[in-house]
Amino acid sequence: MLALILLSLTLWIWAVLDISRRQFKSRLTKAISLICVFMFPIIVPLLYFQLKEKLIIQKKRIFNKELKHC
Repeated sequence: MLALILLSLTLWIWAVLDISRRQFKSRLTKAISLICVFMFPIIVPLLYFQLKEKLIIQKKRIFNKELKHC
């Protein structure tokens, strides 16, 4: 039982930190995500990590073609 509580607490903290660091498509989406995580701390972090790709702004990776090896 203690392990389940620690796991859900860790997931909750991770979700709150991730939401606060990411850039969302709108401020309203970010605010709603934070409110929902605080109101439903067990279920919503799981849903957030499943739907995160659709909620945040994806930055395209830029690869340097002129990478020089040592």
